[in-house]
Amino acid sequence: MNPDLASDVSYAYEWSTDLVEWKDSGESNTGGTTATISASAPVGDTITVTTTITAGAVGKLFSRISAGQSAP
Repeated sequence: MNPDLASDVSYAYEWSTDLVEWKDSGESNTGGTTATISASAPVGDTITVTTTITAGAVGKLFSRISAGQSAP
């Protein structure tokens, strides 16, 4: 991520097994799956984000970043 991002931008990582029910790191979905999301320290302009299943079984796992403008 660019270290010069605007101060009024917020972001969060989320995970899903079906692209419908999105959860934050450490939360469980209705199927009983739990996943954690960790982000590395920046290396150049790159941050590596890893999503790991910590409970339950799943065939597919998706991650996304959501960003928005914070209130002034």
